Amino acid sequence: MKNITTSAAQLITVAALTLGSAASATTISVDFMGNSSLPPMVTTDTAGVTPAQFWEPAFGLIGSVSPLTGTGTASGAIVQWNSQMSWAVPGYLGGSILGPGDDKMMSRGIATFLTSASPPAASPITVDVMLPSLASLGWTSYDIYVYSSHANGGAGGLSEITHSDSGGATPINLTESGPSFGTVVGSTYLDGGINPTGNYVRYTGKTDLNFRISSTPAVPFPNNDVSIINGIQIVGVPEPSTALLGIIGGALALFRRKRA
Repeated sequence: MKNITTSAAQLITVAALTLGSAASATTISVDFMGNSSLPPMVTTDTAGVTPAQFWEPAFGLIGSVSPLTGTGTASGAIVQWNSQMSWAVPGYLGGSILGPGDDKMMSRGIATFLTSASPPAASPITVDVMLPSLASLGWTSYDIYVYSSHANGGAGGLSEITHSDSGGATPINLTESGPSFGTVVGSTYLDGGINPTGNYVRYTGKTDLNFRISSTPAVPFPNNDVSIINGIQIVGVPEPSTALLGIIGGALALFRRKRA
């Protein structure tokens, strides 16, 4: 009886742990580099509110990439962007803060930001995302994180970040005085939907296969002449069957070990 009870307890533990692991959402992450000459993140670097690896570097003011998922597999997604200029975070180009443990998406890969500025006109940054079927990703829906920070504590002005899909447009304003991203991954992320001095915004429960993120100065030049997109992260909500298969796999592995 003791062995049976022990096995049952172990099975429950394995099932719970496996469910938690299976429910860890798959990510698609893009690191906008602009015209930065700094090295991008390597595949094992981790960044984001949902910590993830395999951040896809997006070089240039205009371009297109096919990012991998956070596990290094092909996502089937296409991300295209168009911006007017780059922005360098003050103090970040010297390399002194690029040591181990830094949140490399913000202090390294995005040391130069994609921005919109005026004059002559506040042409918005646009980021268009095209996803394959959600079923092919094992998702039922997804959340979007848009990272935006001057990282210099500057005062004044607003950037308007907007998500647009078949359900319409949802704008969120961020000030230019949001905090810089910290030296520990996830340590200084602040949700701009809760606090307007945040450094990212989040759109939840999305299911469209195509959507656009745009950012533009919300106050005319010269009071506010820059808006920034550091990076975007798409975090999938896994299908229940994916989690169930994970539990079954964990249970089978346990029984095999017991027989051995």
